[in-house]
Amino acid sequence: MKLKSILLSTALISSLFLAGCNDDDESFNAADQYNQEQEEIEAYLQENGLNAQTDTTDARLKYIVNQTGNGERVAGDDVTLVDITGTLLNGNTFYEEDSIYIRVNTWIAGYYILAPYFSVGSDVTMFIPSYYGYGSNVAFDGDLPANTPMRLDVNIRGTQSSFDYEQMVISQYLEDNNLTAEVDEETGLRYIIEEEGNGDFPTSSSNVTVNYEGTFLSGETFDSGSSTTFSLSNLIEGWQVLMPYVSEGGTITMFLPSEYAYGRSGAGTIAPYSTLIFTIDLESIN
Repeated sequence: MKLKSILLSTALISSLFLAGCNDDDESFNAADQYNQEQEEIEAYLQENGLNAQTDTTDARLKYIVNQTGNGERVAGDDVTLVDITGTLLNGNTFYEEDSIYIRVNTWIAGYYILAPYFSVGSDVTMFIPSYYGYGSNVAFDGDLPANTPMRLDVNIRGTQSSFDYEQMVISQYLEDNNLTAEVDEETGLRYIIEEEGNGDFPTSSSNVTVNYEGTFLSGETFDSGSSTTFSLSNLIEGWQVLMPYVSEGGTITMFLPSEYAYGRSGAGTIAPYSTLIFTIDLESIN
C-alpha cells in the first residue's frame, strides 16, 4: 500500500504564508483582504443556515463540529489521518481525498490552528481565509485561486506522533524492498548489518573513520564521504545509537526518523521532518 500524504516542508509553508501576507502590489492590503474574506464566510454561513464556532486565537477562524470524536486529541506536531474535501464558497471542489496523512504543523496555518481543537473520530468543517491558507498563491493545479477562502470538510480518522508516523513509513519501505531489519530495543530504530566486521565495536563517543552515504527514502543522495573521521558524540543521535552495532571492517545501514536525525529544523538540503537512510562502512576506530 502506498501512503498518501500532504507533508509539506516548513520552509515551503512559510513561503506560502508570507506570500499571502506580503504582496508586492502596493494596492493590496492583507488586512483588508482578510476582513473581506471573513465577511464572505459570514455571509456564506448565514445563507446556508449554518451555526459556526470561532476559535479563540487572533485568527478568529470559523469551524463547525458535525460529530464529536471520542479518541485521542490531535497535537500540533502530530500527523493526522483524514478524509478531506476542500471546496470554494461557490461549491466548486478543489481537492478531495480519503485516507490521507497531513502533518499538522507543516500544512496551511489554518489547519495548524484548528486541528488541535478536535479528537480522533471528529467530523468537522473549517473555514479558512486565504491569509491562513495559500495566500496570493494559486494552488491545486489552479482549482484554488489566489486570495480565496476555503471550506475544508475533515473526518479525523487517526493521529500519531511524527516519530510513529515515520516509523510506519520506514516499515513500509522495508516491506516494499523485501528488507529485514534488526531493532534497537531502547529506541526502536531499525538497522541492517550488511557485512560483519572482524574488529572492535565503537562506543557512542568513539572517533571513527568511515565511508558513508546518506539518502532520502526516495533514493536521492544528500551527502557522502570517503575515509572521513568523525567523533560520534558530535553527530546526530541516530549514529550514536546504532554505530555501536557494527565492528571495524563491517557495514551498517541505518533507518532514522527525523527525531534521531535533523528533527523539525532540518539542515541544508535536508528538509524538516526528513526520514533518512545512512549506509556506513566502518574503516577504523581511532
